[in-house]
Amino acid sequence: MGGRPGRGVAAEEEITMSACKGSGRRKTSGAVGDQSWLTTVLLVSCPVMLVGPSCAGCPGDARQEAVPSSVSGTQNNFDGGPIITTPAAPTVSIPSVETDASTTVAPLRGTTEGCPAGMARIEGGTFGQRKNRKVKPFCMQRTEVTLARYAECVAAGGCEAPAQGEACNWGVAGRESHPINCVTYKQASTYCNWIGARLPGEDEWEWAARGRSAATKYPWGDVPPSKQLCWSGAEPRTSTCPVRSFPEGDSLDGISDLSGNVSEWTSTRGPARSERSPFSYVVRGGDWSIDTPDLLRADVTDFSEPASAFDGRGFRCVADVNG
Repeated sequence: MGGRPGRGVAAEEEITMSACKGSGRRKTSGAVGDQSWLTTVLLVSCPVMLVGPSCAGCPGDARQEAVPSSVSGTQNNFDGGPIITTPAAPTVSIPSVETDASTTVAPLRGTTEGCPAGMARIEGGTFGQRKNRKVKPFCMQRTEVTLARYAECVAAGGCEAPAQGEACNWGVAGRESHPINCVTYKQASTYCNWIGARLPGEDEWEWAARGRSAATKYPWGDVPPSKQLCWSGAEPRTSTCPVRSFPEGDSLDGISDLSGNVSEWTSTRGPARSERSPFSYVVRGGDWSIDTPDLLRADVTDFSEPASAFDGRGFRCVADVNG
């Protein structure tokens, strides 16, 4: 579920990781190697003209959408990150980057009551053979965290740059609306905390992916995978897809890519996988490289060491319902 063998990054130390390569491994620092690339990503994610003398969160003369200058402090924007204010300029918000220009956007399902922008409300309930797995209502991001969103956190100093390597999206032009991948558990959790959210628990993730009490095999229902998702069973793939490229594969609540594209970190601990770590974390969802339908089922569980990173691994965040 974390990617084909050899495509991952099994870190000896968190600050020095192997690159995500299709075969073999090499050391990489994970630092931003090309500042101009990061600047370009931030410019792409700020497409609306800035009103005011500066742009908080974007470099240079980047363009953003202004909001009233009476707003002060740091706010949470669950489509991106904290909205940073400065005394000399109005507060600005960064518009959502969910698809690229070639993606057909379908109407969103579900409700957003009590949830921040970019998140859908998932009603609570119980499931499992003994109905002993209980989930409270929560909010879940409709898409996996994109490269553009993660780059905002890196530029603001809130997140570390992830590993670079073959099929890793960091440092690759034109991948702004693809999910960020090749991230460790710590990097994923740090980003979610940065926007005032958290990683989902395993039960929350499965409850959302199986249509809640409908208990479907896949997010879209019980029909086996075909063209509802980003995977290698329908056509050969060498990397991720832009988020929400396959709205027909959305869940009952309008959550995209819960199966395929990248598998996702959860906050639930699992057993030790090696001597390098006394525990692992549960990973869910399968990834773009998988061509076996059963590995994409919403009830399939995988485990990964906290410091590992794969080109088939990303994440999304959740938050508690407000009110």
